[in-house]
Amino acid sequence: MRDVDGLAGDGYAELPAGQFPAFARHDLPEMGYERSRREPDWAESCRVAGRHQEVDLPTFQLSGWYDIFSQGTLDNFTAMRQAGRPR
Repeated sequence: MRDVDGLAGDGYAELPAGQFPAFARHDLPEMGYERSRREPDWAESCRVAGRHQEVDLPTFQLSGWYDIFSQGTLDNFTAMRQAGRPR
C-alpha cells in the first residue's frame, strides 16, 4: 500500500525509468504498462476509441465517481451502444 499511496508524490518519477520499481519490488507481472512506454505504436493499437465496430465480444465497463478515467468509460459505453452492441 505504501507504493500505491506514494505514486502521486514520487512513484512515477522513481528510477530506473525502464522498469516500474513498484512492480519489481513486489514481483508483479508487467501486463503492458512498461511495453506501452517503450512502444507507443503498440499502446495505440490497444485503444478501443474510434474502433468500436471492431469489438465483437462482451465488454464489462466499470467506473466510479472519482475515477480519473470515468469520461473514457462513459464514452466507450455510449459508442458501443451506438455501434449496436447490447447492454
